[in-house]
Amino acid sequence: MKKRVLVVGAGLVGMCTALRLAQAGVQVVLADQAKPATGASWAAAGMLAPAYEAAHEPEAHADLFELCMAGADIWRDFAPWLQAYSDTSLDYFGMGTLACAVNAEQVIRLDRLEEACREREVPVRRLTGKRARAIDASLSSALESALLLPTDQQIDNWAAIGALMSALAKAGVQLLPDTPVKHLHRYENGWRVRGVGDFDRIVWTAGVGTKESVYVDGELTQLVDEGCIIPVKGQMLAVDPILGAPEKVLRFGAGYIAPKSTRIVIGATSEWGVSDKIVQDSDILALKNAAAEICPILAEADVKMSWAGVRPGTIDHAPIIGWSKVEGIAVAAGHYRNGILLSPLTADIIVKLLLEQELSTLEQKFSLGRFQRSVPAESTSEKVLP
Repeated sequence: MKKRVLVVGAGLVGMCTALRLAQAGVQVVLADQAKPATGASWAAAGMLAPAYEAAHEPEAHADLFELCMAGADIWRDFAPWLQAYSDTSLDYFGMGTLACAVNAEQVIRLDRLEEACREREVPVRRLTGKRARAIDASLSSALESALLLPTDQQIDNWAAIGALMSALAKAGVQLLPDTPVKHLHRYENGWRVRGVGDFDRIVWTAGVGTKESVYVDGELTQLVDEGCIIPVKGQMLAVDPILGAPEKVLRFGAGYIAPKSTRIVIGATSEWGVSDKIVQDSDILALKNAAAEICPILAEADVKMSWAGVRPGTIDHAPIIGWSKVEGIAVAAGHYRNGILLSPLTADIIVKLLLEQELSTLEQKFSLGRFQRSVPAESTSEKVLP
């Protein structure tokens, strides 16, 4: 008899997890309290950036970079496979990313990133401002230098969501939108979920919502320790493609410019401990102005739309992938800025976990157990702009 698994949370992590489980022969139900992928997965820019996001992050988990590189490796095969399920381009490019610097602070960041990449034997190339402009003519004449990061790519997250929806239907995954999962009851060796059904195992992939308590056998219970998952608000905007706009993903400080087929995405703030989705006009203007310092042509672009999402962060910027505090319930959450990058890899780890296959040494390092020491309460609001 097939194993039956409930995946709670239909963002990209949940969608990939449900897909991989179904491909492994598991009967899967994917439930979400809202519409699929309308949270952080929709709000994201589709960065697949192991080097820029993880090669030099002093506060990050010591093995986050290695995990991110493994995630990038999987995307090289997964993106072409997923493209077959999409009617539009996934915008998965092989051109790499340019990390740019127009001021002394950004130059220092590039210096540190270059050093970290070379120490890790990650391919990287330092460019003068003139040489970088020869690669992308949209760059400012004030550009001091740039780093070419061939490991870092992007994907159109909106197109990827549509493709995954098609792939899930093809794989026979039952999707239950607008279905909050709040009441769980143990029975025999599995779980009975009110209004949903009976399952052998449950996987919680609800993003920042994973920190919320649920009722287990009538008792309010946390799946992860208090403070493990921290909301991180991100504001961003999109402009219409315009002549002379960048063709390559550009990074600068905490910001990015991500050209898609249908839009150019500019982001993003990182507001730790903030869970609202209010868009501040002043922040959007600051993001657009910061992008225009890198690519002056963007100053002329009209804002097509602006929005905010809430990422699930952790104190070490790395995800929690493994068993929760409740036996029989796994958790995959806390991916912060690497949710899309790590979605297929996270799914593969969860499949191993549920099918009782051996995890690699690296995969074992991202379990909830690393937070067994006291976890601080959610940090106070801290806004980081590019």
